[in-house]
Amino acid sequence: MTLRAIAARQFLANQGVAVRPPEKVDKYLAQHSDMVLVSMYVGALLNKEFNKDSKLYLERYCDPESSDESLVFYVRQQEYDPNIMRRIESIWEVYQPALENVSGWLLVTTDFRKPGK
Repeated sequence: MTLRAIAARQFLANQGVAVRPPEKVDKYLAQHSDMVLVSMYVGALLNKEFNKDSKLYLERYCDPESSDESLVFYVRQQEYDPNIMRRIESIWEVYQPALENVSGWLLVTTDFRKPGK
């Protein structure tokens, strides 16, 4: 674990993002240190867009059919806004250019689960 990964997790917590499980996200950020600022940037964008009506989670995703890994921000709401995917896509349009020259990958989505799940 690097100090940058720890600082990113603390920043994300201040943005209302629950990092789960933190050791797996820290490991990913340590392996892809150029993703630290990107994850912080996206966390801040999500906080600005969703802070009043959503719970935000950051998790490391491991594709079961390959060795691919990425970070995934999940936006979860108690009562889902019918425009949630449009809102998520608007965030994608802002942060997508930041992914062009980094070693990792990051996605923002929802799984339509209730917060806390």
